[in-house]
Amino acid sequence: MLPALSTVDQTTAAQWAEQVRATLVPTGEAFFEVGTNDSSEQVGLDEARLAVSLATLRDVARAAGAEAHVVRTRTSTNKTSKTTGLVAEVLVRRCGPGCTPVEVHVATVGNVDSGKSTLLGVLSSGCLDDGRGSARAAVLHFPHERETGRTSSIGHRQLFYRTDGSVVSKPAGAEAAVPATKCVGLIDLAGHARYLKTTLFGMTGHHPDYAMLTVGANMGVVGMTKEHLGITLALRVPALFVVTKIDMCPPHILADTLTQLKRLAKAPGCRKLPFMVRSMDDVVVCARNFAGNKLLPIFCVSNVTGASIDLLHAFLNLVPSMHRWGERAAEPLQIDVDCDWSISGVGTVVSGTVTSGTLDLHTPLVLGPDHTGAFVPISVRNIRTQFGDCDHAVAGQAVTLAVRRLARSAVQRGMVIVRPDTPVSPCMRFDAEVLVLYHSTTIVTGYECVVHCNAVRQCARVVAMDKPILRSGDKAVVTFAFNYHPEILAKNARVIFRDGHAKCIGRVLSTTPYITGPGAASVASAGVKKHSTSRVKRAPAIRK
Repeated sequence: MLPALSTVDQTTAAQWAEQVRATLVPTGEAFFEVGTNDSSEQVGLDEARLAVSLATLRDVARAAGAEAHVVRTRTSTNKTSKTTGLVAEVLVRRCGPGCTPVEVHVATVGNVDSGKSTLLGVLSSGCLDDGRGSARAAVLHFPHERETGRTSSIGHRQLFYRTDGSVVSKPAGAEAAVPATKCVGLIDLAGHARYLKTTLFGMTGHHPDYAMLTVGANMGVVGMTKEHLGITLALRVPALFVVTKIDMCPPHILADTLTQLKRLAKAPGCRKLPFMVRSMDDVVVCARNFAGNKLLPIFCVSNVTGASIDLLHAFLNLVPSMHRWGERAAEPLQIDVDCDWSISGVGTVVSGTVTSGTLDLHTPLVLGPDHTGAFVPISVRNIRTQFGDCDHAVAGQAVTLAVRRLARSAVQRGMVIVRPDTPVSPCMRFDAEVLVLYHSTTIVTGYECVVHCNAVRQCARVVAMDKPILRSGDKAVVTFAFNYHPEILAKNARVIFRDGHAKCIGRVLSTTPYITGPGAASVASAGVKKHSTSRVKRAPAIRK
């Protein structure tokens, strides 16, 4: 039990506030239990003592620049005294002016026509679907997507939440977003097998914390469902199942679909515990244990009637970030470039995720590596995040940058933006520990495949292996060489290798620096050249 704050000296109160502040550093939010002792034994409190403890926790959280909200209160039995009492689970999340809201990215995958875009439209707009695809109109980008109803590109929608779980309407600017303490970025990915490379790029290049795998209740586990689940397992991204279209599905078909999903969750290679979410208590249990990557929640929703949409909102509000971006704020700045545009009146715009460090407006930056391994100095005139225009961005945020006097042809997906003194080493060769999931024949030296690693997507060939041949199920250390231009790869980064139906997974062990001069210990030594606004011809990143 926490005593009333008025009875505690200022030194102790300051220590409590500092402990809360340190707990919030990795992800920006954390769960606290009131009614447990120092050994995490649930002793329980009566209503009066619980009210005093909760008031103290709220005051301490406020002093730490956060706010507390009671998620649920349950009855617990003290094992020692055999008495019953109350235990409260409290969500504490940073907030306040000048505080960066918590940001979580969720990728939506699943078979074609399973209702991914419609679900995102319902979640982000707050309006239900009419059964004919009206909700997905705001999510789809291109005319051919609206005509066919099938996503072929990567789409983005945002959800804004307060600490109490209420949804904030989409803000018109940064000032309007102050009431929101959390932003959930929804990434809409393609479900058709033809666009698998686009889905892979979204799963690797956009750094999702979780994957929301949608399954049509009337379709079951078909098509790309197992393929997409395998990708999430290979990248170690926790996944949840969302069964859609339950309003039009007969009960016995829905039961068969749920049986298939539970069997799939327990299958070798997955080995997760399926958990049906039917109430708010189930949501809290899943949200608190989901980051362990052992639980596989299953939601049954309807985009037409709105069934269980509120439970899905509550779950997205409670799940923490998987990447612990707060621990990377002190590292050197790096932004992984995942897309670029040329906008009339603005010029070249580059988007990406801040994977480490902090970004400030007017900071000297360089972009690269190009096909020669050099970096180009750039000047950023505007920064925009999910909450609008700003002068500052931190690790974990998705940003778009308006760049002065830079030709769009000089930008390539997979490039990074760093400071000129950041130690980086572009590489043309790298060693990886590889596991062959499936290959119809054998892999030998000279084999070519497409490498997906973070925002990097380029064709590479095998130049050396520690085994003469590789077949399905084999594991080996393989040396790859990129076909076209050097890239930036991080040690221990997860990698997916793709060639048609062949799939391999692995992690980067080491890289061989691509040296263009006496050394490549930093960006400066790797080569910094003046950029040009003239068009630059570059080799394509993918061989067709």
